[in-house]
Formats: sequence, C-alpha cells, structure tokens
Amino acid sequence: MTFLRWFLPQVIFYGLGATIGAILNVRQSFAAPMFAPVLNNLIVITTCMVFIFVPGPRPPTATGISAGQITVLAGGTTLGVVVMTFALLPSLRAVGFRYRPRLDLSHPGLRRAMRLAGWTLLYVAVSQVGYLVIVRLASSATAYTVYTYGYQIFQLPYAIIAVSVITALLPRMSAHAADDRNDLVRQDLSTGMRLASVVIVPAALALLALGRPIAITVFNHGAVSHAGASQIGDTLAAFAIALVPFSLFQVQLRAFYAHQDSRTPALVNIGVVATNIASAVALSSLLPEKNRSVALALAFAVSYLVGVAASSMLLRARLGGIDAGRIARLLTQVTIAGGLGAVVAAVVAWLVQLLLGDGWIGSGVAVVVACTLGLLAYLAVIIRMQLPEVVALATTVRDRFGSRSAPRL
Repeated sequence: MTFLRWFLPQVIFYGLGATIGAILNVRQSFAAPMFAPVLNNLIVITTCMVFIFVPGPRPPTATGISAGQITVLAGGTTLGVVVMTFALLPSLRAVGFRYRPRLDLSHPGLRRAMRLAGWTLLYVAVSQVGYLVIVRLASSATAYTVYTYGYQIFQLPYAIIAVSVITALLPRMSAHAADDRNDLVRQDLSTGMRLASVVIVPAALALLALGRPIAITVFNHGAVSHAGASQIGDTLAAFAIALVPFSLFQVQLRAFYAHQDSRTPALVNIGVVATNIASAVALSSLLPEKNRSVALALAFAVSYLVGVAASSMLLRARLGGIDAGRIARLLTQVTIAGGLGAVVAAVVAWLVQLLLGDGWIGSGVAVVVACTLGLLAYLAVIIRMQLPEVVALATTVRDRFGSRSAPRL
C-alpha cells in the first residue's frame, strides 16, 4: 500500500507524457519523445545506486524494508517519470503548440474520442484476462519469473525497431486515411511491415539461436543459477518464434487506428487472447511441468500467428489488398539471409563456449562475438540482394533524431 501511494502519481504523468508525445509525433517531432525515457532510466539507475547505501535489511524483502529504503526506491522511480514528462514541454512549445483549456463535454471531437477509448478499454480488459490466466497457469513462482524475464528480452527488438517504424508512419497514414486515400494507406502499411521485417526477422532468428547464452550472460548472477538462466534462455527461444507475427500485428493495428477504428482491433484481440488461453492450456498439459514457461511462450506465438492472419484478411478487404506478394518476397529474402547469420552465430557461440566455458563470462564473450560475425554474414547477404528496404530503414531510424517522416517504398 505504501508503494501504491507513491506510484499512483505516475499514472497521471505517464498519461500526460503519452499525450504530449503523440502531439509531437503528429507534428513530425520525434527526437524528444525518444530521448525523454533515457532521463527516466538514468534517474532509476541513480536511485538503485543510492538504494545500496540506505540503511535497512540486507537483502531487502517485500516485508523487510526500512522506511528510508521505501522513500528512496519509490520516490526515485516516481521522480524519473515526472522528469521524463516535463522534459517534453520545451519541444512542445518549439513546435508551436499552445494549450487553451476548454470545458465542452458536448464537443463532437470529445465524443468521438470517448467512443474510441471505450473499445480501447475493452482491448486492455481482454488482454488482462488473458494475462491472469497465464499467471494462473504459471503455477509456480519459478515458471512465472522465467516467463516474465524471457518476455522482457523478447520485447527489446520490437521496442527499438518496430515502434520506431510505427511512430514515423502513423501520422502520415492517419492523414491519408482522413483524405480517404486507401491506396496510400496500403502503401504506408506495406512500407512499415517491410521496414520492420528487415531487422525483426534476423533478430528473431538470433534469439532462437542464442537464447541460452544471452540469458546466462544477463541473468546468471546472484540468485539465478546456471540451470535457471538456461531455462530463461529456452523460454526466450520460444518467444523468438512470436517476434515476427507479434511485430507485424502491431504495425497492422495502426492501419485500423489511422481510420479511427478501435473496434476492429478490440474484437480481433478477443480472438488472439482466446487462442492464447486455449493454446496455453493445451501445451501446458502436453509438456512437462518443468517446461511450463516454454509452453506459455509457444502459446503466445500461436496466438499472434492467428492474430496477424486475421488482421491481414480484414485489412485486405478494407484497403483492397496489403501488398502481400511484395511483403512475402521480402520475408523470404530476409529469412534466408537471417538464417545464414543465425547459423554462423550459433556455431561461433558453441566454439567460444567450448573454449571459455558456458558460464556468464564465456557466454557473454560468445554472444558478443557470435552477434558480430552473424550480423556481418547477414549484412553481406542482404546487401548482395540489394534490398531498398535496408537503406530506407537506416533513413527512418536516422530521421527519428530529427523531424522528418519515414520514407515511402
């Protein structure tokens, strides 16, 4: 309860920050929303360093923690969110935005926003139901912890690449949808899916090949044993199967949102969550208890395979196609190139661990060397293929530091 009192103000500032970030993105200003979370991270890191020196139980537990430790930990993390939000204000003023309060509950724009928000709340509520079922199926604390750790690493490629592409494309896609130019929306969607795939596909294959060494490097310290870290790695490899469909599904949802349609994503999400629950129950009964976290990760992958298939069919009907042939060709090409890179990475990691051992030091060296050589192999093949998406992706990521929108392909 004490932590809850500290954390409740974060909800307000997270909401304000998200709103300001959306305004900046609409006005083609991407740098500030990208860098503001860095300030939050720096403050949280500083908080953790200060926490080490605060008097109290060692190690601290949920029931054994001093008042000073609570203040530093809760206050520091809340301060990070506050600073992150206020850091956006100068950029908001720089783009010419001026806020003028106006209380008009009957305004058509507010009514439309409330209708859209209602379906979004349903989306979130259904997702939470699915999450509760997954937590229940992860019957032991170990399975839940392993699942959560694997999920956090799995999210990194999506958060870095797919979100960057989505952020740059959504304002333009929304403008085209407002002009009833579905042909341009279709082109924007195709561009987004292909740009994301150039990095997401090899990243998924790399996680699949290097799941164990990555997890051992990150987690095999302190309370996490080598066997526990290996289990996290197996779960991460299972999550890797979901990375491509999950990322493409998130890109596709933005085409619906660009048309101010939050109803279809909410209804599709019901099917995704239902598939996740059914698959999780089935796989949990088929696989041994010790592989419960792997079963839940595979169920997650199955659900988003269904989700991306469903959203593709719906978008094809709405937009008159989704450039499926071109997207499929690119996916095939980057899978071939990424597969070669993943094989190189797996072999190199095995050789390095053979020489240095499979502890966290040997695994860390293996991951660095394997990723470097695997990336070089991937780039060599992908450049040989002369894919325009490679240049366009570099432009998109670069432009997030400035104020330009994503390129069109």
